[in-house]
Amino acid sequence: MMSPHLAERDLQEAAESTFLLPTPQAAHLRGCRLCQGRVATYQQLFTVAAHLPPPAFAFDLTASVLAQLPRARPAFPWVLCVVAALVLGMVGAFMALFGGAMVLAFQGFSTLLGASS
Repeated sequence: MMSPHLAERDLQEAAESTFLLPTPQAAHLRGCRLCQGRVATYQQLFTVAAHLPPPAFAFDLTASVLAQLPRARPAFPWVLCVVAALVLGMVGAFMALFGGAMVLAFQGFSTLLGASS
């Protein structure tokens, strides 16, 4: 059995805009005082709800959420020490292998620039 009046969803859509309604429901709304009154009630409700102040919490939500997060110790100092040790090891190995050749190269470079040894 079909109701002769618009469904609540149709009334709410009509309260937002009558262009949202299909043609048969829009035609019914134009001729039905009861449905027009219900749409006007929804429009008033939507207007009042739009002007309500935003909700305010009686507590600090950010602090509450942060307090529940697990505390992790930063791994950065250990990672930095490992990376520094690896870099120093590589520099030391490079100097041990190629240090003599680098000294000769820099001496030759300074001679090319015109400096006397």
